[in-house]
Amino acid sequence: MRHSYPTNLKQESGFQWKSIGWIIVLATFMAGPQLVAQSPGSYMVLDAGLGTVVKHRPTMVFPVERAARSVTLEYLRQTDGSKDWATAMIRPNWGVAFHWQDYGNREVLGYVYAISPYLALPILRLGPATLWGRMDMGFAYHDRIFDRETNPLNNAIGSRINNYTSFGILAEAQVTPDIFVRLGGHFAHQSNARARLPNLGLNTPQWRAGIGYRIQPTPTLPPRSRKEISYDRTWHYYARVGFGRIEQKVNDGPRYPIWVVSAFASRRFRPVQRIMVGVEISHDAALAELIRNQDLPPEANVTATRPAVWAGYELGSDKFGMLGQIFLYLHDKPGSYGKQYWGTRFGPTYYFRGADPNARFTPFVGMYLKTHLFIADYFETSVGIRF
Repeated sequence: MRHSYPTNLKQESGFQWKSIGWIIVLATFMAGPQLVAQSPGSYMVLDAGLGTVVKHRPTMVFPVERAARSVTLEYLRQTDGSKDWATAMIRPNWGVAFHWQDYGNREVLGYVYAISPYLALPILRLGPATLWGRMDMGFAYHDRIFDRETNPLNNAIGSRINNYTSFGILAEAQVTPDIFVRLGGHFAHQSNARARLPNLGLNTPQWRAGIGYRIQPTPTLPPRSRKEISYDRTWHYYARVGFGRIEQKVNDGPRYPIWVVSAFASRRFRPVQRIMVGVEISHDAALAELIRNQDLPPEANVTATRPAVWAGYELGSDKFGMLGQIFLYLHDKPGSYGKQYWGTRFGPTYYFRGADPNARFTPFVGMYLKTHLFIADYFETSVGIRF
């Protein structure tokens, strides 16, 4: 079958989507003072999205025949400020979303079905209208993946199960005590962090519109000042062990483990914000195999076991945190073969006894995406203890 490669999709629709989308978002805020006050409680939300697949690599040769489409059903909890962490975050909302996504080519890219917990923080409030910054992180199932014989054009997705991550800016306005409308945009990414090849990933910016209905109201509480919140300002110390697994060079090839051991310290500087500093050492069995087989050029300057120093920031409650790190390898020089000398790590951490101030030891688990220069390196599952 011969595929055509349309070139006018963005040219015809891109300007219209952007213009119409921003006009609607601005109109939502202009209408805000005439609407009712924002209502805390539990909501069911239905929204739809329209956008396009971004071919971020020149090797992505699959055709995109039409616009990308999505439908999302979600449970949303608008916090009321009764918890310290919610007051400190200026009454965010959180929830769980179920997504269906069509990438614009059913034969090659198929459909994706995803589930993602999320957190949305208020950027701006004008009466009942709120502009939210939102992040989702979960898992996606793809029904059409790469296959050498039946689907060779899909070099973006090589596994059924993938990471689902999205970032969005959403405007919501309460039109009745129980109903709000939503307009905005988000950027979604799916990949498996080299667990299976190929793994170029799929990126889809989209405009979104939706409606929410409150299924369980919560009494409105008087606002509290963040200055009233007390929190632990002492330094805490951590030990963490992480594990990842990657595929090297070819689809259905051997899979190699990656081990990471880390020691670090943290201190709160706000009720829901921590700074972190630490050291780690990692061992990449795939890189060790390349070195053992002398499958590297003479100018390569890497080792399979690599020490690093890092700094991080964590946002969250006593039991749950979202961690971001930037680290620097101590051995590699800038431009080393195959790896960058710096990178990032991002993902959630759960503390099992985080709310107990008398706990001497606090075990925790984490799931993180490790990257080099914003290119996914591996997905890490970690366990550790805080002292």
